[in-house]
Amino acid sequence: MLPRVFTILVFYVVSRHGPGIGQPDTFECPGDGYYADHGRDCVVYYQCQGQQVTALGCDEGKKFDERRKRCRPAHRVDC
Repeated sequence: MLPRVFTILVFYVVSRHGPGIGQPDTFECPGDGYYADHGRDCVVYYQCQGQQVTALGCDEGKKFDERRKRCRPAHRVDC
């Protein structure tokens, strides 16, 4: 039962936030660092290092704060 619930939860998160976590389809890094995806309500953010872009996600109820470079409670992030 637990693996089925986990699979459903993962499917929900991926479908809710677009293509999912990993390699983004269209994001271009302005430089090395971490950048919030404002089009996804800052729940998804990107780590840019050299020519490599990695999409990451915040835990439920949190959003990525670009100033502090970490996920924080959603009500504390201006996105």
